[in-house]
Amino acid sequence: VSKLACHENFCNSKITDTKKFYLGFESSVAPIINTEIKRLKKDLATTSNSHLLLLEITTLVDAVIRAAFDASIWFHNRTLKNKLRPEDVPIAVIARGGYGREEIYFLSNLDVQIISGKDQTKEIKEIVKHLEYLFVHQNIFQTSTSACYTNTDLIEKELSGNRITDLCALMEGRFVVGNTDTYSEFMNIVKKISALQKESLLKYFHGHKNYYEVSNTIFQQEPNVKEELNRLYWALALARLKYDLENINQFELLDELLKNDLISEPAFKGIQSSLSFLSKVRLFLHCNQKGSHRDVMSYEVREKIAESMGYGVKEFFHKYFYEAAYPLKKYSRNIFWESVTPDTQKTKNL
Repeated sequence: VSKLACHENFCNSKITDTKKFYLGFESSVAPIINTEIKRLKKDLATTSNSHLLLLEITTLVDAVIRAAFDASIWFHNRTLKNKLRPEDVPIAVIARGGYGREEIYFLSNLDVQIISGKDQTKEIKEIVKHLEYLFVHQNIFQTSTSACYTNTDLIEKELSGNRITDLCALMEGRFVVGNTDTYSEFMNIVKKISALQKESLLKYFHGHKNYYEVSNTIFQQEPNVKEELNRLYWALALARLKYDLENINQFELLDELLKNDLISEPAFKGIQSSLSFLSKVRLFLHCNQKGSHRDVMSYEVREKIAESMGYGVKEFFHKYFYEAAYPLKKYSRNIFWESVTPDTQKTKNL
């Protein structure tokens, strides 16, 4: 990606037309993105490692953002005759939400936080504008892409205003490219705010308890795979906050729970198996459906998904409901309620 998106390959050094620059970048990276996505979709049929496939999709997105960042600084230097180096620009690009967790499916939304140092100079704003046009507004990945821009002075005030949803997404933030000092300063602010608002965060997570109620059944005529996976997500998010765990990726967070004796070996294997199966189903859904129904196992695609997974329809749904969705709900519910229950041993020690 970095070779193809090099300015020498898509932009004449004399060009200062922003539109030609943006379109040149898009035309240089689009072929390799399409080729890689086709390869990954082909690999999906033979792999049993959903975790690795999600990491590969994430790596592709990371590479394009890094190329866009370098190209933005180059074009800024070219048009204004500056000599800024990428490492000296006080901007950091941070992946947030599912992208931050490295859990990107083929049609997942891509959420990016662009953060700058305290001084928002005209130069910085210009570079950010180029970056947003290159990566966000050109629809390179043919999915929803969004970017938020702020600086380290404003972010503390913004997050202190009880914006719990934004805080949750940033707690799963991951450095992609830019200035590491700016990133460290930003994440220290996020950690500080999350510590101060821990009770509010716990209350917010606890508000998703309806995922584990009996009435919220897994047995749907057209099940939503993302909703099944959300049961595990909220349980792990709550556990990570309560036990101060490091990992944000769900596959890796399960390993950390096991190593810290917070879940049993059978529970770990059961969750891991269910998570891998449902992740693969969701990846296949994204190959066959688009739009708001991309995560729904509709009548129109169920046979195709079952065949792609190597099953007949009846056998597939038996495995889906009884060997994946139901065990995942059961284990997720246990993690969730364990994380809600007060630690009586700590109370006794106190």
